[in-house]
Amino acid sequence: TEVLMVHNGSAASITEYGQIFTGSTALGTISATYSGGNVLIQYTRTGSNTHAIKVKHSAIKV
Repeated sequence: TEVLMVHNGSAASITEYGQIFTGSTALGTISATYSGGNVLIQYTRTGSNTHAIKVKHSAIKV
């Protein structure tokens, strides 16, 4: 799964693509929040399996 995240200084929005499924169920969900000048991107798994997460970050200041 890949996620593009943007924020406007008060809220964060994400677009997710390349999502991975096992059968008809996604491996997890991704959400983003903006609070106190920080962005939190959270992954919540949908099953009981262990998942390895790798994060690559790049930022463009506008």
